[in-house]
Amino acid sequence: MAGLRGNVAEARLISFPLSTVALTPSSPSLAHLNVSSILDFHSISLLSLYASQESPLLSAMAVRLAAGGDTSTQDGFNYPTSWWQVSMWLTFAPDLTPRNAATFTRVRHVLHASSGDSREPERGGPRKWQSDPHLASPIFEQEKGEKHGKGEKEGPGATQDGAFPRSWLANFSQEELLLSQAFADYWQEEAVSAMQHSWRGYKLFAWGHDELLPLSKKHKDWIGAGVTLIDSLSTLWLMGLHEEFRQGEAWVRQYLDLDKAGRGSVFEITIRLLAGLLSAHALSGSRVFLDKAKDLGMRLLQGFVTPAGFFLREIVLGNGTAVLDTEAPILSEQGSIQLEMRYLSYLTKDNRFQRAADRALRAIRKAAEASEVHLLPCRLSKTDPPLFSGYKISMSSESDSYYEYLLKQYIQTNETEQHFLDGWVSAVRDMFEYLTSETKVSRLLFLFEVEGPARHFFHHHLTCFVPGMVLLGVHVLEKDHNRQLWSGMNVTAAELARWRSQAHGLARTCYHMYARSPTGVGPEFVRLKPEMEMEDKEDLTYPARGAHYLLRPEAVESLYYLHYFTGDPRYRVWGAAMLQAILTHCKTDVAFAALEAVTEVPPKRLDQMESFWTAETLKYFFMLFAQPTHPDAASGPQTGWLDLSKWVLTTEAHPFPILQNFSRAPFV
Repeated sequence: MAGLRGNVAEARLISFPLSTVALTPSSPSLAHLNVSSILDFHSISLLSLYASQESPLLSAMAVRLAAGGDTSTQDGFNYPTSWWQVSMWLTFAPDLTPRNAATFTRVRHVLHASSGDSREPERGGPRKWQSDPHLASPIFEQEKGEKHGKGEKEGPGATQDGAFPRSWLANFSQEELLLSQAFADYWQEEAVSAMQHSWRGYKLFAWGHDELLPLSKKHKDWIGAGVTLIDSLSTLWLMGLHEEFRQGEAWVRQYLDLDKAGRGSVFEITIRLLAGLLSAHALSGSRVFLDKAKDLGMRLLQGFVTPAGFFLREIVLGNGTAVLDTEAPILSEQGSIQLEMRYLSYLTKDNRFQRAADRALRAIRKAAEASEVHLLPCRLSKTDPPLFSGYKISMSSESDSYYEYLLKQYIQTNETEQHFLDGWVSAVRDMFEYLTSETKVSRLLFLFEVEGPARHFFHHHLTCFVPGMVLLGVHVLEKDHNRQLWSGMNVTAAELARWRSQAHGLARTCYHMYARSPTGVGPEFVRLKPEMEMEDKEDLTYPARGAHYLLRPEAVESLYYLHYFTGDPRYRVWGAAMLQAILTHCKTDVAFAALEAVTEVPPKRLDQMESFWTAETLKYFFMLFAQPTHPDAASGPQTGWLDLSKWVLTTEAHPFPILQNFSRAPFV
């Protein structure tokens, strides 16, 4: 028993092949367990639970679940008891208890209070141990008839009988959610510590520059405007790191001089710098961020010079000169600046920004008029009328955020511009029909690329944003005031239920990208095999040219949305596994570094730390583990819990408020 528990502690949250574990049964019962060839976190938790033998009830659950009995999901366990798996890792992980004694005590109390009861925990309803002070939590009582937003109670954020949203309590008991939160508290602290470590390294070796080089301890500039600093501000604010935020604010006020800025991508400048400044203003109310954002926006307008209405790809910010080029406009770039430009127009009452962005989007729609499907090629022409250039269709690079912004523009405009929702629904429907496949062995649902008649069975890390986007869209469609639109879009409840299931399936594949790699870190892309050949041993493989990891956020981004709308503890468990692997392999003495190949142990680190590491990846980890708060709580977004009925996240994860009174220059 001691040997098994030692292996569990050593393995921690990282998935690993069965052959690496010395499974020496400590009792006859353990010998007959039908353990799969890959032990993921859930299996490790169950085995540690069984080996502990501290509770007959828990041991019985472990035997049944680890043996594959009475299960109904692809993940191999029955979700009415999935919370035990979460709690067991927290309870038996030796390095947690010294750092979080209060959490440990609370979890142990729940376990021992319930271990004498042979019945399965009930859903909802009161528990005899709820009065224990260790389990005390704020009760969010909501008066009858109280409304949120457009006449209905929103899901997450609106709570009923405890500290958790109604939609969570519909599927998980208070005790399950308390244990999930106790588990999450530790990992949220880890995310904050990682952010503080990254910020200190940036401040020490790259202050005011665009990027930190985490191995050489030098800096890199691609435009010369403090990109990492500005991109990090909203994360610092949400994490409550207000001293660090004020340091960044002081630099912006004193040293951000756009007259000295160089040449860069209009798209990247918009999503990182402009969005970062606007979000910092929205969260803090500081005027300096808005003033700088307007200055930046005026310079970006000089790039919108093509006859079709597209912007040129690069601009010299210092003098506002667009760089002439022959490259074809990219779908994701031209269609993913609209949130930022619309919000800037809203704040400044200057419609030029929104009009420029809308003109680019109209050009895309004009080119799409002849298309029979709503999935568009990645490249366009600069001619008027514009045409599509090339035949590559995907949900990955050069396309991804175009579809994301169709949905989020509908949300940003307070769900008043229905054409955005119409376009998004049609695109997602076509995506599931034309771009999805599933492996036969592991039943991994994935998105592939199409280029002319060829299909490329690669699932990219960038496409891992899709599950979260889909579930966000399903939530929007299921609001009462949007149900009346279903008939016009041919939407049915059955279709939305399928989309929910498919969103989970895609997220599961993204988790497997991490869990099956030797390091536990996910690569840039994997190859999936829908049809296995005789010589094939795995249906998910790691091509050498896609084995690198750039500290990308998309996988945890989707886990955040899936957990936000469901409260399912498994998404936090998956996220913790991913974060643990990243902390183990990417952390340097000053910050965090990208990896050359996640297939090598130990992996070789790259002298690179993109700003989206602090802007997105760490923010999504932090929010995944955040404690829910009442939508009317005074602390608001400072707690890390964003009420998505009031906020929308940009493609760089910068929170913008939903424009509740949107009426300015609607899209034409």
